[in-house]
Parts: sequence; structure tokens; C-alpha cells
Amino acid sequence: MSICRDPRNIKVPPLIEVPP
Repeated sequence: MSICRDPRNIKVPPLIEVPP
């Protein structure tokens, strides 16, 4: 199970993306 930003991976919490 790779932790990726996917709509299918609803079980995993949203990853916090660092601002540019």
C-alpha cells in the first residue's frame, strides 16, 4: 500500500503538502 494522493485511498489521512 503506497501512500499516495489518491481519491481511492480514503482510509489514509490527507498528506500535508508544504507551500512553495
